[in-house]
Amino acid sequence: MGLIKNDGYTSEKLGITIPQAYARLISVSLDCNGNANAMFNIHQNREDTVEKSPVDQVYINTKVDKNLPIYEQIYIVAKEKIFGGWEDDIVTDIIEEVEEVEDIIEETVEE
Repeated sequence: MGLIKNDGYTSEKLGITIPQAYARLISVSLDCNGNANAMFNIHQNREDTVEKSPVDQVYINTKVDKNLPIYEQIYIVAKEKIFGGWEDDIVTDIIEEVEEVEDIIEETVEE
C-alpha cells in the first residue's frame, strides 16, 4: 500500500521535479509513551520501490493509540499533514481491477 501523486513532485534534496511520485511507508518505530516515528520513501512509481534508491525520504512523528491499527493511524496523519491531495494506491488498484472485470463481462455478454 502506498500513496500516489500524479501532478508532479519536487524533491528539495535533488532539486528536481518528477511528473509522478509514489510514497511508501518503509519503517515504523514505537516508544512506550505511544509515539510513532515513521519513514516514507518517495519514488517515481511503485516499481522503483523494489530496486531503486528513493528520490526523497519523509519522516513523521505522531502520537498513536496502541489499541488501534498503527499503520492506519500513521497513513491518516501522513495524508493530513504531508501527503494532502495524494491518492491511496490500494483503492486505485481495486477500481482498475473492477473496471477490467466489468469490461470482460460486457464483452462476454455481447458475444
